[in-house]
Amino acid sequence: MRSFLLVFVLAVAAQAQPLDVTIRYVPAPDDPAVRAFAPGEFNGWGPNNAGAIPIGAPSQMTFVDSLGQYFYTIPLSEGARVQYKIHFHFNEAGTDWQWVTDPLNPDSNPADNNNSVLTVQDPMLFQPAAELNEAGLVDAVSVGLFASEEVTRFEFTINGEVRDGLPLYDPSTGVFRFELDQPVAAGAQFRVE
Repeated sequence: MRSFLLVFVLAVAAQAQPLDVTIRYVPAPDDPAVRAFAPGEFNGWGPNNAGAIPIGAPSQMTFVDSLGQYFYTIPLSEGARVQYKIHFHFNEAGTDWQWVTDPLNPDSNPADNNNSVLTVQDPMLFQPAAELNEAGLVDAVSVGLFASEEVTRFEFTINGEVRDGLPLYDPSTGVFRFELDQPVAAGAQFRVE
């Protein structure tokens, strides 16, 4: 199994002000979801009716075709600690649905429905993702990068080589995305610092 180490260095001038933080859902190639939502304390948990979130609700995520990912952006203040979940519809009518703890965020509150917990920092790296191809191999890694000031320098290290990450960072989505030269087995580790 080939492994790789990915380390990030970020430089910004930080000030206390709201950050536009994007919550992502990165589906696997065989994911049956037809839409995704990011319900949480910041949007009234959907809103939902007995657990079901209607199509077009304020928490509905936007699917970005070029990345194959769902995005939901919300302005949050530095130091805020909010709870949220990911909600899926598995059919077009939205009658087959499920709530899950965010698979890209290891922080959760077991005492409160295992809700995902987001603590806002400035700057912050959020939701590192190993992106799978059709063969189930990791062919890209990505992470959300959010700051109140423009990101002016962004370096990452992979297998000991320091690289300029700024060209791989999209400030419109807040996502840094690196495509591997060669896919690696799912479960390969990468580290974000």
